[in-house]
Amino acid sequence: MWAMIEEYWKDDVIYYVEFLTLDGRKISKALVLSIEYSIEEVKKIILEKFYNVRAINHIDRWEECLSLKTDEIQ
Repeated sequence: MWAMIEEYWKDDVIYYVEFLTLDGRKISKALVLSIEYSIEEVKKIILEKFYNVRAINHIDRWEECLSLKTDEIQ
């Protein structure tokens, strides 16, 4: 059975981010977020969804990718 890519997959972007915490730790992570987010929206997500962020050092839009739509798994 053949299916359209859009049936099971969604377009996302891999971002490489670095930020400092209030206690001086440097955090480096790859984040997979919706392709629809701008860099400013990614910055807002980091500030709101991670605790104790003192400063964002770097946000790099690294590469587009596909993510499996989890609601399609049965």
